[in-house]
Amino acid sequence: AAARIEADVLHRRQQVSKPDDPKVIDSMMVVGRTMYARGYYKKAEKVDREVLALAERHFDENAEELMRACNNLGLTLFRRNKLADSERMLRRGLRISVMKFGPESSEHDMMLTNLTAVLSDQGKDQDVAHAQRRAQTFGA
Repeated sequence: AAARIEADVLHRRQQVSKPDDPKVIDSMMVVGRTMYARGYYKKAEKVDREVLALAERHFDENAEELMRACNNLGLTLFRRNKLADSERMLRRGLRISVMKFGPESSEHDMMLTNLTAVLSDQGKDQDVAHAQRRAQTFGA
């Protein structure tokens, strides 16, 4: 029921906004995360990809919105066992977190934690250590 309500809210917001309005990003992120939380990973991936495309069109390459879109899509891809794509998205989000917030930020810690989970799941333990060292100095 909650996912349906959130989808209805998103639909109404899209009706009053232009179809390519960046203001719908937050609403779309909520819908994507709700689908993710309920285990609808294929639907979440579709929404997450739409959010990423919208963020890429409207924000600069180091925008927080783009970092969050990369993180959300990366986590969804991880759940769908698309590990290489997940890693790519999370590395991109990690780079943004370093540039936007710095290596001591909670945003960076979140991105690094998510990336190391994907790397570990792929058996890339050396990459885990390397990503942690590199992120602390100048970004992934």
